[in-house]
Amino acid sequence: MIAPDRYICPNCGEDLQHLLLPETIAEYFQARAHESSERGELGVALAEAERGLTYANISELHLLAAILAKQLGRPDRMRQHVAAIPVDDTLRSEAEWLLRSHQDRERALQEAARQTQTPLPRSLANAHASSNSFLDELLGADPPDPAAPKS
Repeated sequence: MIAPDRYICPNCGEDLQHLLLPETIAEYFQARAHESSERGELGVALAEAERGLTYANISELHLLAAILAKQLGRPDRMRQHVAAIPVDDTLRSEAEWLLRSHQDRERALQEAARQTQTPLPRSLANAHASSNSFLDELLGADPPDPAAPKS
């Protein structure tokens, strides 16, 4: 059996890679990536999808790699794989949806973080307050008396 990672004939040593169709290569690496992801090895699955792309630049592998990159929290690699899918490819709309869903989630997280922030202490709200009074307020110390003699 020949496969993308076993394309040299064990009997005669002939290079059989030219006999492999891009679709066959894509299916092979998709299956390997799927098996790895089923075992919870998302990093290995992403590596398999990207390895398949070195043999065949197939949109299905790019989409799979983008999905795995998103699950791993790697938006840079997700964007890279989405961008590699041709604009006129039928999978491009699914890949763009993946990007939009990531952006929507990021916006929601940022908004939630803004809403849960604590209000600033009064010492920061007043522009004339000194930075020492803010520190003293945080530490619970009484502000220094400016009229007290310095030692």
